[in-house]
Parts: sequence; C-alpha cells; structure tokens
Amino acid sequence: MEKKRTDNSAAHELQYIVGVDIGGTFTDAFVSSADGRHSWTGKSLTTPADLSRGLVSALEAAAQDIGIPITDLLARTVKFAHGTTVVTNVIAELRGAKVGLFTTQGCGSLLTIARSARAYEFDFLKHAPLPAIVDSRCIVEVSERIDCKGQVLATLNEEGLRDSIRRLVEEEKVEAVAICFLWSFLHPQHERRVRDIVKEMYPDLFVSISSEIHPVMREYERLMTTILNSYAGNVFAKYVERVEGVLRELGLKTTLLMMSSSGGSLSAQEAAQRPIALAYSGPAGGLLGATTVSKDLGLSKLLNTDMGGTSFDVSLLVDGKPLTRNKAKIGPFWTGLSVLDIEAIGSGGGSLAWVDGRGMVQVGPQSAGSTPGPACYGNGGVKPALSDAAVVLGILDPEYFLGGKIKLSRSSAEQALVQEVGQHIGLDARDTAAGIFNVATANMANAVRHATIGRGLDPREFTMLSYGGCGPMFAASIAHELGIRQVVIPEVSAVFSAYGVARTDIRRERYRTLRQPIPLSVSAVNAVFAELDAEVRADLQRDNVAVADMKLHFEADFQYAGQVSPFNVPLSVPPFSDADVGDFRVRFEAEYERLMGEGTAVASVPVELINCRVVGYGHTVQPPTVELDGHSSIATTDRARSAERRVYLPANKQETIVPVINVTDMRSGGSLQGPALIEREDTTIFVPARTAARMDSYHNIVLDLS
Repeated sequence: MEKKRTDNSAAHELQYIVGVDIGGTFTDAFVSSADGRHSWTGKSLTTPADLSRGLVSALEAAAQDIGIPITDLLARTVKFAHGTTVVTNVIAELRGAKVGLFTTQGCGSLLTIARSARAYEFDFLKHAPLPAIVDSRCIVEVSERIDCKGQVLATLNEEGLRDSIRRLVEEEKVEAVAICFLWSFLHPQHERRVRDIVKEMYPDLFVSISSEIHPVMREYERLMTTILNSYAGNVFAKYVERVEGVLRELGLKTTLLMMSSSGGSLSAQEAAQRPIALAYSGPAGGLLGATTVSKDLGLSKLLNTDMGGTSFDVSLLVDGKPLTRNKAKIGPFWTGLSVLDIEAIGSGGGSLAWVDGRGMVQVGPQSAGSTPGPACYGNGGVKPALSDAAVVLGILDPEYFLGGKIKLSRSSAEQALVQEVGQHIGLDARDTAAGIFNVATANMANAVRHATIGRGLDPREFTMLSYGGCGPMFAASIAHELGIRQVVIPEVSAVFSAYGVARTDIRRERYRTLRQPIPLSVSAVNAVFAELDAEVRADLQRDNVAVADMKLHFEADFQYAGQVSPFNVPLSVPPFSDADVGDFRVRFEAEYERLMGEGTAVASVPVELINCRVVGYGHTVQPPTVELDGHSSIATTDRARSAERRVYLPANKQETIVPVINVTDMRSGGSLQGPALIEREDTTIFVPARTAARMDSYHNIVLDLS
C-alpha cells in the first residue's frame, strides 16, 4: 500500500491519479502520484442536496494535505475515477422518473406478475407486493411478435403508435421511456424502430431498449433492468452533468470515469446512457482494491468487510478472484445484471439503535446519515447511532474525529443513548453502549456467516480485510466471534473504496443468449463470439483506448438442464475448435465444483450453454503499490504509547486504561498486545484482548488473534 508522505517540494511537478467514492455519510478521496511514491487522502461529510459540494470538499482536503490548490491538483490529474451511490439511492428511495413502458401485446401485466407477488423470493413467509414502479396507465402494448428463434411472427404495427407516445408524454407526463419486447435480443429491429419514433417526436426524452441494456433471455429480469435504467436515467444524467461541470471549472482536463458494478469503469457519457450499470458502484471499488491487497500479500482467500457510515458490505475473494452473481437485487427489484457479489446490511457508524416491541435492542437498518448524523455530531440528531456508542465506550476520541477537524459531543451521545434505549431496558449510558456494540457485532458476524457458510465456505479459512471509516473499530471483535485468525487493515482503510476506484481500468462488456445443449454447434458459437468481439473492440476504441492497451476475456454461462441460475465459466480465446467446444463441459464442471464443493458435479445430467460474453478492458494508468523499508521495531508498548484512555470494554463490560498509539509512532515489524487503540487521522483501530497488532512492510496493520 502507498505510504502517505509530507514532503511536497515537488508537488507542483507531479501528475496525479484521483479516486472518489460518495457514500451515504462520507465522501472519500484518494490521490496518488502517478509513480505511486506519494499518496494523500481527503474526507468530507456527504452533502445530499448537492453531492458535488461534498466531492469538492474531499478533494480540497486532499489538496490541502498535498500543499497545492485544488485547481492545480485537478489540472495535473491524468486519471479521475468516481464511484457513487446515486443510482442505488434513487431506486431504493423510489424517487426516479415517471416511466412509460412499451411491451409486446399481451404482456402488459408482466411487470405486475413478476416472479410472483413476493418481494422475498426465497422466503415464503414474507409476502409483499412490489412497488408499482410503472403506472398501469403508462403501459402500452404494441402489436408485434418475435419467436424464440428470432423469427418474426408478427411485424411491428405502427398504427396508433405515435398517438400512444403523445398521450404518455403530454397527458401522463412521463419523463422517460423503456421498451422491452419478447425475444427482442434475437431480433432488435422492432425495439429500435419504436425508439427512433420516440426520439423523433421527443428528442430530449430518455429512452432505454432491452436489446441494448440487457440482451439475454428471462423476460422479467430483462424488463426490470430496462425500466430501472430509464427510472434512474434523468437523475443520474443531471448528476453527471453537474459533477463534470464543476470539475471542469476547477481545471480537470482528463476524461471523467465512473465506476461500474462489475469492477471496471465507464466514461461519464456512456454511464449517463447506462446508469443501471453503476448500481453497486462504490462497494465495487473496495473489492477492486482488495484484489490488489490479495496480490501484494499473497492471500488467495480474502473476506472483505466494508463498514462506513451507513452499511456493512461483505464480499469474498476465492483463489484471488472476486465472486460474481448473474442476478442482482437493487432495492426491492430483481434484475439480470452481472455484478460483483457484494452483500450488505444496514450497519454503519450512523446506524440507529432502537428498542423493538419485544424490548429487544436493534441496530439499523435506519441510518442518521450525514444530516443530521449521530447525536454526537451536534447537528441536531437526537437518536443514538453506533458512533455514539463508540464515543461513550471511549473507543472513539471525541477530540480527534477526522484528526480533530470535527469535535464530537460525549454528553449528547450519552443523553441520546439513555433516552432512546437505556431507559427502556434499565441500563445506564455505558452498559447501553456496550450492548449496542455487541448487537452490531453479532449482526455483522451473522452477515459474514451468510456470505461464507451459506455458500459452503468456512470463514476460518479466510483472512479478513477490514476497511471503511468504522470497520477497524469492530473488525477484531467480529473475527473473534467467527474464529478468524488474522485481520488486515489497509493503510488507507478509511478511503479504501476510493483507493480501489483509482485503480480501475475501463471495462466494456457485450453478451448474448445462445441457448444450446452440449454438444454445441461450433460454427454458431464462433459466429456469436466474433460479433461480440468486434462490438467490444469498437466500444473500447470509442473510449480512446489504444489497441495495445486492450485486453479481452471470453466467458460463457452454463447450467445443468433444469437449473434456474447458470454459472459463469472462463473460456480460451476463440475461434474455438471441435476439441475446445468439447472441453466446455469439463470447464463448467470444474468451476461448478470449485464454487459448490467437490463431488457436486453430476455426469449424467445434460449441460446447456445459455449466454456468451466478451469482456474488454482498456488499460489506464495505475498507482503502483510500493513496498516500504522496515524501520526499527517497537520493543515494548510503552515506547509507542502516544496517550492513555479509559475504555469500557464491551466484551466483558469492564473499565480499564488502555494505551492509545498514534499510527505514526508504529514502524514495520513492530507489534503490541491488546487491549489497545491505534489511531489514524481518519479511523480508529480497536485491538481487544487476545489480539496482537503489528505493521507490515506495506504499512497495513495486521491483527493476529489467539
């Protein structure tokens, strides 16, 4: 990991790489010199009314750390990548555009029927109708029909189509349009024609067609993905325009890249047309950073936990590769998006503590956010959050929050804890805070169990990577609960998602359904991959990627006949020979057993190829990691002690005086025993009993648990 330096004599001569991540509570910035020898961070409260203000504040904080104006920083920036939760929030909060839908005649009720009337697909005890994201008056059934082989059964009837479009826009006041016809990915001409007519009549109307947004089988997921793209389109387009305009005014000259959910980036212009691709934008940045740590430290199995102000995200690296999923849920809606596999619960520093009807203490999923924030922020918040509990316990220093830039109020935290929780369960502020800490720890440990044991994986075989501003306060406690033996906390843990965003390459993906049983038609498979290859290369060329910087990967989705969800399998480079195609089943079963467990493959069951996929990467300048020389070891805790603090240890509810070590006093190779606290300007690492902390040669803090 890059070391933060303070020698800025040549700051005006450097070129910079910038990554920014806008979260629910904080906006983070990571800045690196292009050679990777210097790095700086900035952190600011997120500003929901105008997200660009928080973004600029985080950049200004980093520029101040460098010692140059923000205008100089942006003028000398050669790569600017940005992760954001805008799309996720628009969908989760149901505040997107009013959408008009064009679908095949007879399919107007598909959105209502969905996969059933359940919001919880795998829990038959939780029945709930999905939100009506498209008004029934805004659904137009069009006379046309394509069959499952791509043959036209009924040509597109344009009679009355213009009147329907005019009614939607002028009477129903729709702000965006989604077009999704049956089997259109095999014959997209009908969708394209309707789009052309809509744009001819209303050129500024946002339009999405399923044959471009998600051209694969499963009509409901394809329909929902297309609708959500239009639903979020206007808000996101305005956001991109605002952010890009502000950055240009401040001197940014390079292309603005947006982090996608699949682990790569899109240009701002492409992202504005495909906002649904950014649904997991910020968390994907953290997982991308985790792959770098995996390579640097030689850790093939990483359990990644990201705890910020609003949520606790869990993801896995197995054999050094992130797990992915072919069916992503955004808010209450299932989509067909292929995304990095990240699970989240509402447990962050701003997550609110409350007492349910049974008298049980709960934490989250509601969050205080950045405004008004936890009670200790002093911004008018009166409900207690996890951060309030950390302040009362003594884990979080109210005088050193964000390096002292924000002063926290212990008295406000105590008052909120007692009034909202403590008086209902008969506990004082300290015991209430300890209980809240332990409940949150148990919730996060359960989330990890679901992500690991739920997949047949043993969490004890993983190293935990903990990041996010609040993660290091809870990481060791979660690891003890799960029997995990080692935790790694990156040097830039508080802005780790922004760090990962800064490392992103341009990523373009094209895929298409070609459902065939094995043995396959070699010519048909090669024809589809040749078309997808050409489309991806053309996409990268439009992104100004040189041919030498292009790298293509070829994949396919396979499943056993009768299965619901396919498995993604990497392939060799086409064109494929008969022998290559004959090897597809072997590749599928090897991947199946890698993910599902040895012996799970069944030789007697037929295998089907479902989708072909080509993923293209355009290499961008990366901040290289620099391994740092070790310094003198810390022989004893006393030599590294920066201060002492009374801490009410939540595990055994005992008050004790613990050493507080400033991370600048630690050196590579040095170690100390818990209980102790290690403070960085933007995070606090809680080292409980039965835990040793040391700094490695990348200046990560490594916790060894006994």
